[in-house]
Amino acid sequence: MIVIVFAIFSSDSTVKQYSFDGKNWNTYVFGVEVTENCTVYFRAADSLNNYSEIAECHVTNIDRTPPERPEVIVDIAGKTNSDITVAVQFDQESVRKEYSPDNCTWLQYTDPLVISDNCELWFRSADAAGNVSETTHYVIDNIDRIPPASPKVTADITTLTAGAVALTATFDKDAALKEYSMD
Repeated sequence: MIVIVFAIFSSDSTVKQYSFDGKNWNTYVFGVEVTENCTVYFRAADSLNNYSEIAECHVTNIDRTPPERPEVIVDIAGKTNSDITVAVQFDQESVRKEYSPDNCTWLQYTDPLVISDNCELWFRSADAAGNVSETTHYVIDNIDRIPPASPKVTADITTLTAGAVALTATFDKDAALKEYSMD
């Protein structure tokens, strides 16, 4: 960001000067470019070399500090077959809050996101001066909607019998719940 500081000198000023330290003077032509907060000093002299009092202009509106990186909060962190709600906390200075599904296309973040499938998300914000925060990258890889394979059942006796038959069920390694029913 560049701020241009302009000074208006009296009509009898033959020497127009500015300084950043009040000691080393430069010829003022038309505006002084300032890229960081500082004080710009101005003075003038007439044709008899009578110098004016020094005028000061304090530049304090240059902000180069970005907001803090957004913080992601999810309602389900462990394995689930449910949707996940992703909420984000942004720095108080953030006036523009955004998320992206691809780190290229940025969309306005207004409310928590409800996510149905595994994906990657990026979040960032910007303050009123246009400073953009660091990006927060979040990977959702805990949604599992694929059921385990059907259990494989084997019997210890496969021929006609009047005795008891023992059944053994082999469940998929992904099966967390292992059940049987007689009816």
